[in-house]
Amino acid sequence: MALTKSIYIAILNEGTMRVELTGLIVDLIQQGKYNLDIHYPHNKPITFNRNEIVKSFLSSGCDYLLMIDDDIFPPPTILNLADFDEDIIAATCFAFTKDMIIPVAWNRRADGMYFVPNLASSDGLKKVDSVGTGCIMIKRSVLENPWWLENGGWFKNEYDKTGYKEEGNDLAFCRKATDLGYNVFVHTDYQCSHIVPMDLKFIYNSLNSAKAEGEADGENKKQ
Repeated sequence: MALTKSIYIAILNEGTMRVELTGLIVDLIQQGKYNLDIHYPHNKPITFNRNEIVKSFLSSGCDYLLMIDDDIFPPPTILNLADFDEDIIAATCFAFTKDMIIPVAWNRRADGMYFVPNLASSDGLKKVDSVGTGCIMIKRSVLENPWWLENGGWFKNEYDKTGYKEEGNDLAFCRKATDLGYNVFVHTDYQCSHIVPMDLKFIYNSLNSAKAEGEADGENKKQ
């Protein structure tokens, strides 16, 4: 019989957690399928926090690191991502940007620009170039590669000479990992709720604008 896999869970927070996530942690512990080592790191800034998490994970002896942001609510089956035994695998998280809600996963063009691929809920496990870190599982062998410490750490933003941020720490981490030969996946069967405060006026106006554009397109097609 195979040994039970061990997962180091880091819930990144700023001193508070949503009740939904607290209840989920209780559920994960009660499942008993994996050995869990659960922590609630709240260091700042976020890149420092993530790097400190990796160091603690590597000291723990666990097989996988699972990082979950405090505004992300994964499904209760989230630990099953370990069964795929992939280098880097993320649940499907969502973000609200430019009047759109998009899945947080990207592919990279030859010119270095990122774009969001078409992701259907039926796609299952899908290889991509980059994922967000809101709910991400990383295999030990990826993080213990000495290259990371020799080149400034695992998670850091990348800036150009003028100080403009070219890549966030999630994009930069995945780009470097793929350059090292590791694979990155997103799994559409594992969709996370992203619970954030929103300006209802902004959403209302955005939806009305989208509705108006759709009606205008419909009228143009009739003509």
